[in-house]
Amino acid sequence: MNIALIGRTQMLLDTGKLLVKNGFTISCIVTCKSEDFYTAKESDFEAFAKDLEIPFYCGTNKEQIITTLKDSKSDVGFSFNWLTILTSNIRSCLTHGIFNAHPGDLPRYQGNACPNWAIINKENTIALSIYQMDDGLDSGPIALKEYFDLEEKDITDVYNWLEDISPKAYLKLATDFEKAIQSLEPQDPDNALRCLPRKPQDSKIDWNAESNSILNLVRASSKPFSGAFSFLEDGTKIEIWKAKRVKPQKEYLGIPGQIVYRSKDGNPIILCGQGSLLELLSLTAKELSLEDKEAKKKVLSSLRNRFVEA
Repeated sequence: MNIALIGRTQMLLDTGKLLVKNGFTISCIVTCKSEDFYTAKESDFEAFAKDLEIPFYCGTNKEQIITTLKDSKSDVGFSFNWLTILTSNIRSCLTHGIFNAHPGDLPRYQGNACPNWAIINKENTIALSIYQMDDGLDSGPIALKEYFDLEEKDITDVYNWLEDISPKAYLKLATDFEKAIQSLEPQDPDNALRCLPRKPQDSKIDWNAESNSILNLVRASSKPFSGAFSFLEDGTKIEIWKAKRVKPQKEYLGIPGQIVYRSKDGNPIILCGQGSLLELLSLTAKELSLEDKEAKKKVLSSLRNRFVEA
């Protein structure tokens, strides 16, 4: 079976290397411009193609993509993080079409930023779904799923898991491919949930929310993303990377965002909506070049300090 790699990210590159290591044939590589924070760049895919002595194309020109796929005589495409839906004239170049790895429990989580939304939406698990692409957005029949327990995990943990499981899931698909294509499971469109893109400003904290909702936002906004954030009264922007809920030992009268006290570990305890409390474990203030200890010291410089709307 000749497999075309189509897409970007370290996960796809590692998939190709694992497949080759296990005796499968990579017939061509199609990629495009990487994001700045990607660890695998276009040059890494090109070097891999050169080592394998196979066709390589970097770009989004459909005619060139079609030519590359046809010339490679590929049987199937394995895809991750392509910029757009791969249209039928591209998919039809391959005997079995293109299988895409999607970091979301399909059909419930289709679209963008699915792991982030799953954490915010208080899901217990996240899934990696590999499905055969059709003309819709993440809507084709499912070949396999792998699950990850989200309890007490943040988006950093999810991405570490995705980097580990994605190549293994594709190897599993390739190893039992004939059985997989005969047992493809159609998605139920009535159960689909469309996840829309998130931007850095969406991680601004509303301290009027209950502490568990704020905690989920912090978990969903951590690295490799830009972090949840809020502002002190003097305008200092504080990024919050890790936090945990604290059980109140008494009732408090105060404004949400108020610093209530310092924990025994030296962390700020913040009053949230409904009288709930959140302990801030990891903080930065990038414009002041303040890391954990210094940022906490800035926040705790006075118990009159509070987080406010910018």
